[in-house]
Amino acid sequence: MLYNITSINRSQQYKVAARQWISEINFFSTETAFLQNLLQGCIPLLSDKTFAEKRKMTVKRLIKLEGDKNYSDHILTEQFEMLEHAARVRLPENEVELACKQMELEFLMGSLNEEYREVKRELFLLIESVFPEHKR
Repeated sequence: MLYNITSINRSQQYKVAARQWISEINFFSTETAFLQNLLQGCIPLLSDKTFAEKRKMTVKRLIKLEGDKNYSDHILTEQFEMLEHAARVRLPENEVELACKQMELEFLMGSLNEEYREVKRELFLLIESVFPEHKR
């Protein structure tokens, strides 16, 4: 019986983390769209040779960030569906598979957060170089 309580608690913890990560994925969707629009609006200013290479690198990083976000969203959706299914049919879930997916998600979401911060900082530094009067 203690095993079932522990298993249920673990599943609930996974679901709480999954809901938080779903919220973060939604945030990243909004933010990456904003950053892409911001970059698009600055392309005429970033077209000269001084900024062209930095702009290309930033665009590549934004595209990679979007791909990583989509992959993380896919894995997260699978995890959440497994948890929902286990709760609906009241079957003991495959704890090893769930734990492995949870560890993968923790790594992916941590990496995604770090990557997002780096891309955002890089983009803002690039824009500040075009508009030096707006530097902090």
